[in-house]
Amino acid sequence: MTHTPLLEIKNLTTVFPTRRGLVYAVNDVSLSLAQGERLGVVGESGCGKSVTMLSILRLISAPGRIVSGQILFQGRDLLKLSNREMRQVRGKDIAMVFQDPLTSLNPVFPVGEQIRESLRIHRIAQNHFGREKERVLELMTEVGISSPMDRYRDYPHQFSGGMQQRALIAIALACEPKILLADEPTTSLDVTIQAQIMDLMRRINQEHGTAIILVTHNLDLAAEFCQRIAVMYAGRIVEIGTTDQVIESPQHPYTRGLLTCIPRIVAQRTRIEPIPGNVPDLAAVPPGCAFAERCSLVQPICQQELVPLFEVAPGHHVRCLRVSPGGSK
Repeated sequence: MTHTPLLEIKNLTTVFPTRRGLVYAVNDVSLSLAQGERLGVVGESGCGKSVTMLSILRLISAPGRIVSGQILFQGRDLLKLSNREMRQVRGKDIAMVFQDPLTSLNPVFPVGEQIRESLRIHRIAQNHFGREKERVLELMTEVGISSPMDRYRDYPHQFSGGMQQRALIAIALACEPKILLADEPTTSLDVTIQAQIMDLMRRINQEHGTAIILVTHNLDLAAEFCQRIAVMYAGRIVEIGTTDQVIESPQHPYTRGLLTCIPRIVAQRTRIEPIPGNVPDLAAVPPGCAFAERCSLVQPICQQELVPLFEVAPGHHVRCLRVSPGGSK
């Protein structure tokens, strides 16, 4: 893995107009991804994780729009590309595995044909049906779909949830993208299949050098799989660092809260401490720290000032006044 950014997001803001006002789903977010890196983006539902991934691929549906920022892929700003140029990037250079495979797969086409479609669109395998089908069978084998020749003509409803997710991963890998965006790829799967899918993604990363952004609400899963973790809350990054920094030395109260919510198997019974309250309405985020109303360590100043990201250690940044220079920890 190199430290040269393959993908660099700078001050990205994505909004959705509603009757209540503008919803700032992604608010001034900056992230980077190195070649071959595994980055986790974690947080509760409604914090902006999925919208960030959709923004990278410019898949925000109207009337939602990206209003500011840069998305640099190999130094090229994706926000400045034409629609036609962007279609060449999707699937070929940056691919996405969506959260619900059953709604992502087309129910009226065989799974094998849906995998083949990506090859056809990007003219992989010289657009020759025989070679395309051979490549599809290779992909199905690689992602662990047994008897690929027999399953090629099966429809999505004939696949189990785990097999549907493998098919989505095969579609995403068809053109050997440099980046794979995985949006909650194991949410609807049991723990055994979840482990198999994560092992598959780890193998893809190691054997192909594919950089992966894993979106998840499961901090334990991110800790096991990712090399760096970004914690999102109310559309903003509140903590980012290496996995060891974020897990072993969490600095933001929200990160600590997420860690205390994880059930542990220990000799003595321990109490799971839920985070009180809910993610604020993104159309009316309170001034100051968005987490202040749920934070047990809140101070009056927290509700008055918009908090920047402070560097607390090399590569470890936190959006909290308690860790700011001169702040009270």
